[in-house]
Amino acid sequence: IGTAVGMLALCVVGGTAIVLKTADSNGAPSAEGKAPASAFAALLPQAQESKAAAASHKSPDQGSGGDGATRSGTGMDGGVYDKGGKQSLQERKSLCIDGHIAPTFVMPGCQKCGTTSFYEDMYSYMIDTKTGTLADGDALNTTGTSYYSETKEKHFYEHIGDEYPALGGELNYNDYWNLYPECDGAGAKYNTGDNYIISTDYTPNYMYEDEVPALMKDAYGDASDRINIFMILREPIARAQSYYYADMGTDLQSYESFESYIETQLNMSSNCTGGPAGHLDEPHADWPPCASVYINSITQSMYGDQLEYWLQYFKPEQFYIVPYTSYVNDPDSTLKQTAEVLGLKMTDDVEAASWTNVGSHNSIGEDLHPDLLDKLITYFEASNQKVYDLIDEYKLTVVPGNDAVKWAGFLDYNTTSNAFPYGGTYGGSVVGSNGPDGPNGVGRMLGRKPGFHREVV
Repeated sequence: IGTAVGMLALCVVGGTAIVLKTADSNGAPSAEGKAPASAFAALLPQAQESKAAAASHKSPDQGSGGDGATRSGTGMDGGVYDKGGKQSLQERKSLCIDGHIAPTFVMPGCQKCGTTSFYEDMYSYMIDTKTGTLADGDALNTTGTSYYSETKEKHFYEHIGDEYPALGGELNYNDYWNLYPECDGAGAKYNTGDNYIISTDYTPNYMYEDEVPALMKDAYGDASDRINIFMILREPIARAQSYYYADMGTDLQSYESFESYIETQLNMSSNCTGGPAGHLDEPHADWPPCASVYINSITQSMYGDQLEYWLQYFKPEQFYIVPYTSYVNDPDSTLKQTAEVLGLKMTDDVEAASWTNVGSHNSIGEDLHPDLLDKLITYFEASNQKVYDLIDEYKLTVVPGNDAVKWAGFLDYNTTSNAFPYGGTYGGSVVGSNGPDGPNGVGRMLGRKPGFHREVV
């Protein structure tokens, strides 16, 4: 799923979708219509009302609500929000572009936050339902290149303009549409009515690849409003640790420990700037803050700037924020509300989230000196607060949204928990997973035997 969890004791809870909408009747955010900053700030353990009140972000693309079943519920500030049009099951239609069923479910991130587990669960409980099905399509043919693609994650938009010999040259949008079922022929019965297809793309790199949102919007054209953008977000330090131990970057083997990785990354971040010398030119010079998000890789956990950047291209009502902890602790409500957004019905209840890409390593407390951990917590505070402010400012949908108290402050580091990956005593000479209290050590007090410290990544 994307994090280390000790014993998964998951509660099966049914629930109707609580979906938030931008404040005014047309779906566009407005300074006059947004909730008072204190309404949401009061829910955040580390939030300060002054921060929320002072938040000022670029207004995202304006527009009316998208299609979908009627959904409503209580929002973060106690108000009631509606989202989506009144669309019966018989009126639903798959989105067809150039003869193929284009994805209307996109999960652009975050990486090491459980996107693979979410994919496995959706394709376990939303296939061949009474109201339609999902289609992940084919992998991009990357023969003769060093690039990666699979049915789950296409990795298409970050490679536009590159040469793919297997496709006969430079990539174009038709190469993407052709990965998915045709809108007629064998797949025609799924296009309308009770049986229709929702195509998907779960490429977790999309969230922090700066060229992706503009290319995606251009590819869909006038139909870009039909995309449902689901972002599953995880406490950033846990995500960074998972990224390190999964060896996701080409340079990670050069670090002798997670601690040395964090020290180097923080120094790199403090010496980097945006703008022409960085990865992006103006007007959005803050993201990412260094020459490459793959080199300065802890910036992948800077969700605030990434979310704000995507909001420049798509409307607030298209976004669905999934707290990682909500998915792990209540997968049933999370997936049922996701299905409802897509106009599908689940085939069964979900007792536990899928465990995919499982690994083992030290807890964060064992890996990082307390002083370094404090610096890292401070480093992510402003980005976390920006996520909270954007959710509040534009009334972004949180899934599941039936209990805001449970997910409030979901990106804050848990300094009091001993549930893996949190807790643990710093070992002084901990290297990798070989510390005295690490997976290969003894005396683990986190509810598991040494060597069985499962992490869902």
